[in-house]
Amino acid sequence: MGAVESETPTQTYPTQIDYSTYPPARVFDEWEDIEMKSPAFIRRFVKNVDTSTRLEYWRKMANPEQYTLKNPDLFQTLCVQAETRKIADEEFKMLCDKIDMDVNRTFPNDPLMTEDKRLDLRDILRSFALLVPKTGYCQGMSFLAGQILLITDIPEDSLWIFTFFMKDLNLYGLFSDGLPLLNFAVYCIEWVVNTRITSLAKYLQQKDAPLVLVVGQWLTALFSINFQRDVTLKIWDMFLLEGFVWLVKVSAAFLLIHSDLFNGQIEDIIINLRQTTAKDNWRDVARFADAIVFGEKELKLCKTNFDQNNSQ
Repeated sequence: MGAVESETPTQTYPTQIDYSTYPPARVFDEWEDIEMKSPAFIRRFVKNVDTSTRLEYWRKMANPEQYTLKNPDLFQTLCVQAETRKIADEEFKMLCDKIDMDVNRTFPNDPLMTEDKRLDLRDILRSFALLVPKTGYCQGMSFLAGQILLITDIPEDSLWIFTFFMKDLNLYGLFSDGLPLLNFAVYCIEWVVNTRITSLAKYLQQKDAPLVLVVGQWLTALFSINFQRDVTLKIWDMFLLEGFVWLVKVSAAFLLIHSDLFNGQIEDIIINLRQTTAKDNWRDVARFADAIVFGEKELKLCKTNFDQNNSQ
């Protein structure tokens, strides 16, 4: 008898999962696993977040359970503590007065910002000042918290999402003493300008105009002033996913889109920018931002150079 030929085992490959067939609820349930296996899908998913999925997405990223697991009524507790401390603590009373003043100036012409909403915004900012006393409250925070409140319509959710922005994504550095994050962000944007938008770099050098005059309010208000709300929210969606790098890229994108405006006096340019950015659409902004080369490698280089410059 001849030798029996052994069959070569057939090699099998794991089936590629089509995550695009998943409903949003399943994507959120399996987020960590999907993000590990297909980060490109997650990025596309976030780019297409809309009003029907945004709150769930923000909740997913903010993970409010990290605050409420031990005390489900923490927000209500903080609101009560704020009222009590305002009476007993003069310094906290002054902070509350500052919050009240800024709340009244937050989105003054927006019909959605009703008096009840302003009271909710006040409670959110006071509670945050108690929850994260190191940061407390600084002018400009009310616009960010107010925008979140207008989207979620739920004060408690707004507090946790705002806290995630400030604490986990380190945005408090835009407001804290010395403005460390703002200064570093401007430095990174300047790096992109010098390597990608040379005409703008030349203009700023000739006029001896600091770039912070142009991008400062964009960053401190997180693009919530003089931008269409849907553009602002799309920027935030991507920021929640990609962090600081996205802020640099999207800032540079707006400068690139409107680079033709940079002639004449810087004061006039700033006014013109406020009018033109209010008309920008998300598709163009995303396309320009994605074309900006600035990732972890460039971020590390900028951080090294920034630290060296500030240590001299």
